[in-house]
Amino acid sequence: MELSSRRGHCLANGHVAQVALDVRANLVMDTDTHAPQDLISYDTAYQIALGAGVPEKEIYKILRSNPVNILKKKGLI
Repeated sequence: MELSSRRGHCLANGHVAQVALDVRANLVMDTDTHAPQDLISYDTAYQIALGAGVPEKEIYKILRSNPVNILKKKGLI
């Protein structure tokens, strides 16, 4: 499941985060980038996750561990 930083798409982040936490689904952060200005920093991603109600102890998983695990499973790293 994903949290989104994209305007409009991010409005459901709180709901998505709560459902994912309730069912213990892995979350990642997505920018849905269409242009360079859509890219975000780690700090912005952290704030988006925090604003979605994700506990601080889970944010590293969303921003680092879960994406790395997906790439490993796909044989990309």
